Amino acid sequence: MPAIRQLAGLGTNDRGIVAIEFALIMPVFLLITYCFMELGRILFIQNSLGHAVYEAERYAIVHGSASSSPATADSIEEFILASSGALDADNLTVTVTFTPDNAAGSLVEIDATYDFDFMTALIPINDIDLQANTIATIAY
Repeated sequence: MPAIRQLAGLGTNDRGIVAIEFALIMPVFLLITYCFMELGRILFIQNSLGHAVYEAERYAIVHGSASSSPATADSIEEFILASSGALDADNLTVTVTFTPDNAAGSLVEIDATYDFDFMTALIPINDIDLQANTIATIAY
């Protein structure tokens, strides 16, 4: 009779079930948390890049060839890096085009590309190129 009671009690023993549920759910929860963190970083870097390019556009507009300190491609790239502390200079590529030159009434086009690196290689995804560009007319 004791063996029959032990067999009858097998289905009602809940010891250890919480540990098994935790082991099944926790990796999924951590993966979702990691994805949200990376998405937040991507949005932050994209927003920082766009804002820095916008500020560089304003800088280029008022620093034409008639200005006491005319804007150059190098000075615009330095301005982008200074405008955003979140951008790494090694991952940033800036292309500045003056059409036809840096005089008032000319166009300045700023294209910036940022090579976004993921924090870990947990998900095997290639790096993402974030881009921002603008075209404006030089005022001075």
